[in-house]
Amino acid sequence: MEFGAKVSEFKAPAYGAVFGRSGQVTTVFLINSERYTPRALENENDFSWLCGAGQIMEPKEPMCSGAHIVNWIVANPKYPGAGSACYALLSLYGNNFLTSDRFVSTSPAAQKTWAGIEQSPEWEKAPLDNFSSEKDPLNSRAADTKWFRFSGRYPRRRRKESPTPLTPSDTSDDCPLPLKDSSKLGTADAWRYVGTSINLASLRRQGSILLEEMEVEGDITKQEQQVAIAKAGESLFGRKY
Repeated sequence: MEFGAKVSEFKAPAYGAVFGRSGQVTTVFLINSERYTPRALENENDFSWLCGAGQIMEPKEPMCSGAHIVNWIVANPKYPGAGSACYALLSLYGNNFLTSDRFVSTSPAAQKTWAGIEQSPEWEKAPLDNFSSEKDPLNSRAADTKWFRFSGRYPRRRRKESPTPLTPSDTSDDCPLPLKDSSKLGTADAWRYVGTSINLASLRRQGSILLEEMEVEGDITKQEQQVAIAKAGESLFGRKY
C-alpha cells in the first residue's frame, strides 16, 4: 500500500493530534476522538483511543542537514497506518526533514516504514554524507572517519565504503551511522513530508478541542491528560515503527 493511502484516513474530527515540546524534543500523539472519553482515560488498561505516538530530536550540533532524528514511533495495531501518520505529522510540525536513529539502530518495522517513505512521492529527499568514527562518533573529520554510500532500500540495501564524501567542502550534511550495526539503519538520507494526504492544522485543532472538552466534561486538567496520554504511549512500546 502506498504511503498516502496508509495515512489518508486519519482526518479530523474523527482523529486529533496532540503535540508536546521540551527542549530539543518534540512528541506527537494521534488520538481517536470517539474513544477519548473520561472513562477510557481513567482506565489504565484501556488504550484503544490512542492510535500512535512518536518523538523526534533536533541535533545539538549542526549535522545531517539539520534533519531531526526519529527517536521512536509506536503504533496501535488496531489502527493500520498510524505509525506512518506520526512520521508525517512530526515532519509537518516545524516543516522538518527527518532521518532515522543515528545512535542505536532502527527496528525492522521502522526499516520497512522508511522503505515506504523512500518510495513515496509525498516525501522530499535531502541526500546525506554518511560516516562512522569509533574514536569520535559525531566528528566527521576525525582521524579514523570512514565514508559510506548506500544503494537500494530495505531489505536489499547495500553499503559501500567511499574514499570521500559527496560534498567534501560542506560538513552540514555529514551524518553519523549507528556504531553497533549500521545494517539496521532506517534511511541513509533525510526526508520531509510535502504531501497532502494528512492535514496538520485540522488534526492539531481537533486535538486542542479534545483536551478542552475533557477538561470541562471529565474534570481532568490538560496537564493530567498529558500525563495519561504519555503513559498510554509507553504501553505501545512493543509496537515500534
